[in-house]
Amino acid sequence: MKKFWRNPVVAFLGSLKLSGVVMALIAFAAAKATFIESDYGRDAAYDLVYAAPWFEGLLGLLILSLTLLFFRRWPYKLKQSGFMLLHLSIIVILIAAAMTRYLGFEGTMRIREGESANTYFSEKPHIQARIDGHTASFGVRLWRSGENDLFKKIHLGGREYELGTTEYWPRFKQSYQPGPGGRPALQYGLASGGEVTDAMLVMGDRTRIGNAQVYYRETGFRGEVARSPFGDLRIHIDGESCSI
Repeated sequence: MKKFWRNPVVAFLGSLKLSGVVMALIAFAAAKATFIESDYGRDAAYDLVYAAPWFEGLLGLLILSLTLLFFRRWPYKLKQSGFMLLHLSIIVILIAAAMTRYLGFEGTMRIREGESANTYFSEKPHIQARIDGHTASFGVRLWRSGENDLFKKIHLGGREYELGTTEYWPRFKQSYQPGPGGRPALQYGLASGGEVTDAMLVMGDRTRIGNAQVYYRETGFRGEVARSPFGDLRIHIDGESCSI
């Protein structure tokens, strides 16, 4: 066993100096990630630091170094119990973090009182495709504006497809401008949670508001649609009001 600890590689990996240097690098990287998250968002910090291979390599090197350092001084005396518990706790925390990172899922599960649930909302955005009732998706972290090369092979209906994104514009907003020959459009607001979201419905199109199907038609409603049980829709345009 003494021959093992005399190995220069083992001695270097299990040295207190290496553990200190790696801890300092991890602390510096975490501090840098805080500024990245403040400027570009959480996904950018994960993509550039927390989920980067070099950062995971530092964490793995720290686990290896602390483990070797822990057993190098075995057995411990009573007065060294603080040193032993400190290193052991750091090793356990890092291993648990690695298990959460690779085996766990991050998300929100909404469970009302008296109800049960078996689905959750992932904290990570997903690109999803659906064909003939079959669905496939994979998680992505989109934060860099412009061109993005994020593709992954998926299987749907017994066939293989390549699904991904080529561009990402987080602040892209669709707007309508008045012009000659354009179709009439109705702008409305949806109030939810104390916030109002503007939306636009162009003549001839349809949309869904809650459980109600909404149409903007050139002609009147006929049949069952004319006797809708949802009540009246009141519209105010240019100082005049009408109800449907």
